[in-house]
Amino acid sequence: MVEILPNWHPMLVHFSITLLFFTCVVQMFVCIRSPAERHPIHYVMKWLVALGIVSVIAAVSSGFYAYQSLELDGPAHKEMMMHRNYALGSMCVFLSGAIIYAFFSSSLRSLACLCFILAFLLVAITGFHGGELVFRHGLGVMPQTKTESPPGSVVPQHFQMPQETESEAEPQFSDK
Repeated sequence: MVEILPNWHPMLVHFSITLLFFTCVVQMFVCIRSPAERHPIHYVMKWLVALGIVSVIAAVSSGFYAYQSLELDGPAHKEMMMHRNYALGSMCVFLSGAIIYAFFSSSLRSLACLCFILAFLLVAITGFHGGELVFRHGLGVMPQTKTESPPGSVVPQHFQMPQETESEAEPQFSDK
């Protein structure tokens, strides 16, 4: 697996996105339903926050490593800076929500919920910019081998675009 992955950033990012999503959903449930403090959902939430902290830090760290391993041109560099800035903002907002959740009273947990929702929205924007880097600029993917057909070879019929005939270009109407 190491030879097909130039770095571990995509795997770590998708894991942290999943944790952030479930942290957001569970915290919204906690804010809406307000279960008792000893309810098992609070234990789930503590684990989600703890694992989320570790995974977000790992994802951002691996992103910095991935950035160092790439050579970027103008448009890709600009897109990478946007991706990086949104990722850092997402991490700061998520860590703020985690600190509020862990160290402040339950009356401030709705503020933690807002932080988690905002962090998830920022992660969606970050993911958009990451997708632009991969799909528009081709960063982090292995180059594909280009197969060229030998001179004089014929392209198979199903690969050719259909030619438009004159009768198809201008429909003929008859008055009957």
